[in-house]
Amino acid sequence: MMELAILIICFLAMICAFAAVIAFAFKNEIKAIRTYRRLKGHIPECLRCTDCCRKTVTVSSQEVENISAASGMKAAEFVKSTMGIKYLRRDEHGNCIFQDIVNGSSGDKISHCRIYPVRPAACRRFPRLKYWGIPGLDWRCRAVRQAQIENHRTEKDE
Repeated sequence: MMELAILIICFLAMICAFAAVIAFAFKNEIKAIRTYRRLKGHIPECLRCTDCCRKTVTVSSQEVENISAASGMKAAEFVKSTMGIKYLRRDEHGNCIFQDIVNGSSGDKISHCRIYPVRPAACRRFPRLKYWGIPGLDWRCRAVRQAQIENHRTEKDE
C-alpha cells in the first residue's frame, strides 16, 4: 500500500513538473491570450510608436513578390532566410529596412513605411495574434500595455 502511495505521489510530481515546463515554454503565448481576455477583445488605437517595426516579421513567398514589385528591390536585398523561414531584414538599429524616419512639420520624428500598401500580413494584423486558433494581443505593443494599465485602473475603481 505504501509503494502505491509513493508511485501516485511521484506520478503527480511528474505531471506538475511537466505543466510547469509547458507554462514556461509558452509563457509569451499565454500572456498574449490573457491580455486579449483582460481587454475583452478591445484592440487599442495605434500610438504610432513604431515598436512594431522592430519585431521579427515573417513573410510568405507571395508577400516577397509583392514587396519586390512595389519596392523595385530584389528579394535578396530585403529577405533573410533561416531554416526555410523568410524574414524581413532589419537595419543596424534593429528597425525594419522599409521604415523611414522623417522630420515632421513641428520638428518631431515621424515614421513612414515605404511598403505600407503591400506590407506583410504580420504587420497588418499587429498587435493581433492567434495561437492554436485562440485570439491574443501582443503585450509588447505600447498601445496594448497602456490599455491594460487603463483597464486595470478602471477595474480597481469599480
